[in-house]
Amino acid sequence: TGDTYFGNMHKVEKLELPECGITVGNRVDQKNYMYFANCDNLKEITIWNGSKSVDIKDYPNPVLRNSVGEYMFSNCYNLSTKYINRLIRDVTEIKYRAFYAGDEHRGDFSDEVAGHNMAIEIPSSVTKIGDQAFYNRVKVTGLNIHGRNDGGLAIGSEAFRGCEQLHTLSLDNAKITSLGTGVFGDCRSMTNEFVDGVLQNYAVNGKNGENGEKKIPAYLFFGCNGQDGHDKPNGNKNVCSFTDLNIPEQFTEIGDGAFAS
Repeated sequence: TGDTYFGNMHKVEKLELPECGITVGNRVDQKNYMYFANCDNLKEITIWNGSKSVDIKDYPNPVLRNSVGEYMFSNCYNLSTKYINRLIRDVTEIKYRAFYAGDEHRGDFSDEVAGHNMAIEIPSSVTKIGDQAFYNRVKVTGLNIHGRNDGGLAIGSEAFRGCEQLHTLSLDNAKITSLGTGVFGDCRSMTNEFVDGVLQNYAVNGKNGENGEKKIPAYLFFGCNGQDGHDKPNGNKNVCSFTDLNIPEQFTEIGDGAFAS
């Protein structure tokens, strides 16, 4: 239960978790966070089921029992999106800097790691994504949010900032009720469809201010110039485009720098 319990183990490439799963505590007096932070060579996670190791993608039961803790896998930039999706599949909260990568590591994501270049799947169980939870996950290409009928999703400040290949969005019955500042800042491959999808969903489901106003958060799409291309499966380059901006009528205010640069 201590902080940084397996942190800074830079040479560890494989992590085997117990079948009983991990219950991640809240941060109290600097405890229960940074479990595997800075394990920068971590590439594989398995479960010991009592007789053999099972890859987490083939394991049916919860791996993390309630949340992904603060800094839990921060700077684990070799941990692929495939494994991240399995880790978050059953949780209710993805906390502050859970899968964060520092600016000094933006160029360290290896193209040789299988399962990097794919969408993050936010399950319907998640009600909150913390500040900078996926900051600088530069290989993530899409965001699929699976919603539910009995609640919405709050997304913290800069949660996906620096995801420079992020360009596709799917909102499966999802209701975005809260957006922090700079959530998609510096996502350079942004498209019209992505921006429209976020704004339209938030216009309908976002909470109003004290005086009934509805505001586009500051720096929400800062630096999303849509100029960087990305590779299609057939090898052709698809130039992303963010050329048209439609502001839903529900909004009465645009925050500072919401569409700057």
